[in-house]
Amino acid sequence: MSKRAAKRAEKLASYFTFLWTNECCQNMIDAGLEGAPLDRAAGNKFLERGCGPHDYLYILNHLDGETYLIGRMRVKKVWQRKEYDKIHDDPYLWEGSEVAEGECGTPMRFNRAFRPRVLGRLVFTDWYGKSFKRLKLTRDGLLESAMSIRSVRRITRESGMLLNLFLQEDFEASL
Repeated sequence: MSKRAAKRAEKLASYFTFLWTNECCQNMIDAGLEGAPLDRAAGNKFLERGCGPHDYLYILNHLDGETYLIGRMRVKKVWQRKEYDKIHDDPYLWEGSEVAEGECGTPMRFNRAFRPRVLGRLVFTDWYGKSFKRLKLTRDGLLESAMSIRSVRRITRESGMLLNLFLQEDFEASL
């Protein structure tokens, strides 16, 4: 894809978050996949929520009151799990009826905690992009309830750009 086509696709893309369970994250860590590019996620609502090719998917985790950004990928295809399993042997993939296969994934990091000023600026939308909602945070800037980020959630383009900056800052700090 040319740079011009990539920029056009990014403008047309939608942005989503998806919560990985603590068990799923531990499974990936135990498999030695920390630092590997994020290239897949299994779940149950990608298609129902409108997540598809060229969209961006940000993987989150919530543990002991902290919220983490595991990584980002651009969705290449959303598979029905049975079809995915016929072609791919993937013992580390978590349960789910669908698999979002990605490309251009960032390295998976399981210790990238959100700073309160980033988490508090995320804006979630309904599936039509008309209703906007911010996360409720405690006085300490922590997420009030992990239920508010469960499953597949659409975020605004601006929130996606904010998460991209957060990922870039983390990458630059590691150099």
